[in-house]
Amino acid sequence: MWCSIFRNSLVGQILYISTLNGDRFMQLVLNGTVTGLMDELPLAVLSHVWLQLDGAPRHHTSRWLNAEFPDKWIDLQGPVEFLP
Repeated sequence: MWCSIFRNSLVGQILYISTLNGDRFMQLVLNGTVTGLMDELPLAVLSHVWLQLDGAPRHHTSRWLNAEFPDKWIDLQGPVEFLP
């Protein structure tokens, strides 16, 4: 499942029926859902958007996260550390 909080509103819940490995996470969540939501936001808002992950292994997503959310993503080993 994936969801987002934006301006005190819940965006989602999006349920993925199959297992999410690194490739599927990139395709379905990051390049699909997250990119689609970002495309709809005004530029003034995008500079305030942060992405928080749940601590699951990121596989090969760090490069994408660093490009799309430079120093603005939160994870166990991200630029901003999230402790469970």
